[in-house]
Amino acid sequence: MTTKGNVVRANGSRLRALFNPTSLRLRQDQEKAERAAEVLSNKVFVAGQLKHYGIKFPRTAKLGFIRDILRRAVEQGKCDQVPPFVRRVEEVLRRDIAPLDEEWETKAQVWQEDRFATAGKRAQHDINRFLDLYFFTNGNPDPTKTPAPLALYGYRDIHTIYVEAGRVPCLSLISGGSGKNQVLCVGWDSFAVRKLAETIGETNRKDEDHQRDNDREHDTDYQLCGPAPDQNLANASQPLDLEWLFGSYVIQFEGITEDWHMTDVFTLDIGELNDGVLMAAYDFGDVWGTMILSQSEEKLDLWAMLNDNPRQTLAKARQRLPKRYGIIPSAPRRLFYKIRGRERGEDVIFYFPQRGHIDILDDECTKLSGMAERLAHMGSNLQFWGHKVADEPNKHIQGWGEFSEKQYEFERRDRWRRR
Repeated sequence: MTTKGNVVRANGSRLRALFNPTSLRLRQDQEKAERAAEVLSNKVFVAGQLKHYGIKFPRTAKLGFIRDILRRAVEQGKCDQVPPFVRRVEEVLRRDIAPLDEEWETKAQVWQEDRFATAGKRAQHDINRFLDLYFFTNGNPDPTKTPAPLALYGYRDIHTIYVEAGRVPCLSLISGGSGKNQVLCVGWDSFAVRKLAETIGETNRKDEDHQRDNDREHDTDYQLCGPAPDQNLANASQPLDLEWLFGSYVIQFEGITEDWHMTDVFTLDIGELNDGVLMAAYDFGDVWGTMILSQSEEKLDLWAMLNDNPRQTLAKARQRLPKRYGIIPSAPRRLFYKIRGRERGEDVIFYFPQRGHIDILDDECTKLSGMAERLAHMGSNLQFWGHKVADEPNKHIQGWGEFSEKQYEFERRDRWRRR
């Protein structure tokens, strides 16, 4: 790019299009040239072009006069070639800058290699280039290229990699560790990937235990006498704050996600707390809809019953509850859930709630595992696990009543009328 008086030199074809936009073939190009031609009303621009091409003109001439000079020069082809004096300047500059350019390229290459020395840093910089580098050959998936699983230390945009890697058949993604120490593992062999994730998780736990021991040794307020047996502070977990569960989770089902080669990213988005009952939007591939969760199975059933029939009293609702509840949940950090929703394909509501439970695995509520007693035609007693990818839900949560028996009957009659 050459400038003169802060005016960039326009080449001959560009000037020709500005003076005659109709010479361009495409209508959209003509319209762009017509708008750009306003620059020909700028005397500084017109004079700058004449100077660039070594065309003399009276310094005191008006805009219309020097614009006609430039027009004739363009028509005569005087602006189709770079003037000799400009070429000489460019050759000198190119000769002077060549060694500096080579030095810059070398330093940039070293800096690039240092900056993206690990797989995690490469993935964070450009996820698509990362996938091409490790898992593709000539544009096709290649399991032989990187047979061992990779741990993506420092990678944080987990939702993006699940979406992009979901387009790669047979590629497994599993996270190890928890909270700020969570590390995503990726590879072709799901067993090897899970093993690596478990190793990272175990290493993190040992490091955290070691750090706690060091903190206690240096804490002057630490009491050497141990706590009472019912006050085992080292093993106690923080009380489960339901609002800490708010956010977006990626879910993997044992034997389902892998069988489908991750063509779908299963998600759970938790974002509402209604009378002590959490509400979430779920998308498990063939089924999607609304999930409600509570630490009390009895409270969950009561909430669902009263939501379906607001006129029903609490006392009558209790009488209809089954006699099968325990006093406390079987696990201290367990949430029971019920789901309703639709099956993809026919888009038909299933209103009879399907049950399961979720166990929260860490104090930060970033990792969970669970079991679905049944999930449409996908199977029964399905094990799943998940981890948080965002602190805010990514999907709208529909009301529990939008998948009710009443709504199902309304849509059924409507379909019948439209036949």
